Amino acid sequence: SPDALLDSADAVLKCTTGEDLLATRELCQPLEANCPIDVVWSELDQIFPVGQFTETARQRIPNARHLVLEGIGHVPMFDDAQRVARTILDTVSRTSASEHVTAL
Repeated sequence: SPDALLDSADAVLKCTTGEDLLATRELCQPLEANCPIDVVWSELDQIFPVGQFTETARQRIPNARHLVLEGIGHVPMFDDAQRVARTILDTVSRTSASEHVTAL
């Protein structure tokens, strides 16, 4: 119903989970990984705004490539599924499959 939709939208807009999650330094140490990692932000995301969380993400995942998808909102696959797919494929293509195979 229209009222349920408005209630859901209000709940999302008032949610502080992102702030709590990314601002809690004692829960996460910097991630060290031996595979490519892209942290991809949506430029127009109002839930996880680029300017508010990028420095924390860079500290926590220092070896990652940090990218911003311009003109994209909180659900990037709805806004531009093709660009999201290309971004994922680009990340995956930076490592050969053989680097992740463990010999038995």
